[in-house]
Amino acid sequence: MRFGVYFFYLLVVWALDNLGDNDTHTEYDLHKRLFQQYNSNLIPRRMTSSDPFHVGIELYQMSIDEINELRQTIAITAFLEIEWTDSLLIWEPLEYSNVTSINAKVKDIWTPDIVLRRTLDKQSDIIDADGHAVIYSDGRIIMWPYGRFTVSCKILIGQFPFDEQTCLFDFMSWTNPSS
Repeated sequence: MRFGVYFFYLLVVWALDNLGDNDTHTEYDLHKRLFQQYNSNLIPRRMTSSDPFHVGIELYQMSIDEINELRQTIAITAFLEIEWTDSLLIWEPLEYSNVTSINAKVKDIWTPDIVLRRTLDKQSDIIDADGHAVIYSDGRIIMWPYGRFTVSCKILIGQFPFDEQTCLFDFMSWTNPSS
């Protein structure tokens, strides 16, 4: 009799423990749902929206590599933090085992085509197609490309060593107009 009660007790505990598991999906299921019909060639905005699409860019300088007075240039090594919201990559974390963020390859998602204006380097897209991005459940995407950036900069050394230089690192979209 005791064995029967104990077995019944274990069966009830097991049933209660597994009751909600049928409603929870894995991170694999999440990737499958998000990217099954996703088109990385389309700007991820709502179809009825005519509002500007916002892409935030912050530059974090790691080093000044070169200041060239003769060429009037400055070269730095830095990484960018680029952030935007993709309305097609939103999910409810409770439906996916409380997964609040995932990693994705840059080639699998829409990315802004960002270039550095007034550069003396080869003009190319800042974002590396082989890189990765973090996608949050609210659709926020953040990526951190890095590199060496060289821009023309008016170098004035009349008050050396107490002079100050102001150099503009202006990023823009190659194909999408900005305001």
